[in-house]
Formats: sequence, structure tokens, C-alpha cells
Amino acid sequence: MTEFTPNGLVSLLTDFGWQDDYVGQMHAALLAVNPGLRIIDLCHAVLPGDIDSAAFLLKHDARHLPAGTVHVAVVDPGVGSERAILAARLSGCVYLAPDNGLLDPLLRKAETCEVRLLNNRELFAPEISNSFHGRDIFCPTAAKVAGGTPFEELGPVVYTWKSGDSLEPIREEEQLKGKVYWVDRFGNLITNLPAGEVEGLTIRIGRRRISPARFIAEGNSSDPVWIVGSKGTVEIIVNGGSAAKMLGIGVGHEVNACSEEG
Repeated sequence: MTEFTPNGLVSLLTDFGWQDDYVGQMHAALLAVNPGLRIIDLCHAVLPGDIDSAAFLLKHDARHLPAGTVHVAVVDPGVGSERAILAARLSGCVYLAPDNGLLDPLLRKAETCEVRLLNNRELFAPEISNSFHGRDIFCPTAAKVAGGTPFEELGPVVYTWKSGDSLEPIREEEQLKGKVYWVDRFGNLITNLPAGEVEGLTIRIGRRRISPARFIAEGNSSDPVWIVGSKGTVEIIVNGGSAAKMLGIGVGHEVNACSEEG
């Protein structure tokens, strides 16, 4: 059984953006329950409803927060419907997310985990909006768990949940088929190709060969290169420019690593 000792940290990952008041309301809901919380805004720039990109960020970024953190991930196109909400305890942390595949990549890789159906209404806000479960369900629950509410009180154990994108490249003989999962504000294309598995292979986008570089400044402004990015995956960049604009591609576009002959 994985242990969890709360440390008062709550991370937030959503597709709410910053132009509206939604993130602020989530902060308010957390602090109304537990004013001593520390809140980490992991990312709120996920494209609306992009569950796979959210899962990719959660997989790579949550690991940088210490054990005892409560992670709240709300990319929830099914809000207000009969979709379930999951609470998972793994790697010393608790994760709250809709049951839409967002947690699946983490759960399928976990050596040990406990997953529960979040249905204890005593943990929720007194009034629940059908369009804002992030504020009225996720955050009050997260604040209480971060404050010491036992994980077992969230709801019954479940053993099945919605499957999602594995986030893994497709491995074939002498080839890895990957894709772009994130485009950052610099226009860098962040892929799911593990840097440790592409040694000796050529990175290609369609028929275009992308040369390697050791770091961003080693590239130039006229040609994209690939580097080992901060997530440990192949990242395609243009020094002083936007690889996304130069290549005309974005999230979901295929990027392959293959033998020179491939």
C-alpha cells in the first residue's frame, strides 16, 4: 500500500487559461477550506479539452513536486455529466482528476497505487455548479486531503477506469513513431520520443531530417534542430524563432526517429 503524508502543497493543472476568473476561484475555494495551503499553478494553458496534453504534462511535471502533494488536474469536457471523478494515491502523492483517461498513463505505469471513486459529498462545497466542479468538488476535497482528511474517506476503491493515450511512442523495428504533445510559448515542439532511445537514429518530420544540437544556442534562426528537452524527450527548436511556425505543425503532428535508411 502506498503511503501518503500531506505536506500542505496543492498543484493545479487545468485548461482554464488566465483571462477569466476560474483559476482565482479555485485558489479561493482551496484557501477558504485551508488558509495555510501552498498552491502551485503547474499549468493553466492546456488547450480546451485537450486531455492527452494534460496527461503528458502531469506525467512529466508532477514528479518534480515532493511526496505529500495533492495534484488537482481538471481538463473536464464531461463536467456536469455522469462521468466519475477519481482519486488516486501513488508515489506518495494524491491525484484528483475526472475519469476521462487523464490519469490512465500514470496509473498504468505505477508499481503500486490505490484508486477510489470520489463520491463523498461531505467533502464538497454546499452548492455545486454543473459547470464548475473544479471549484466546487475538486478544490474543497483537495484542501481537506491536504489538511489531513484520510484518503479512505473519499469513496470506495475502484479497479477500472477510462483508458487514455499511453503517451508512449510506437516502437517498430529500427523506428520510433512519436508525436508532438506540447508547443510552448517559444514555439518549441515537445515530443514523446525518449531521448535515451533515439541514439543512432535520425529525427524526421515527414521527409524532412532534423539535425541534432546540444543546446538551443547551438542552433540557428533558419533551420530547426532537436535537443534533449527538460522533460527528457526530443524537443524541436529554432534558435531565436518558432519551430511550430517555421514547420507549420503543432500538437498531434507525427515526429519519427528512424534509421538513416528509414
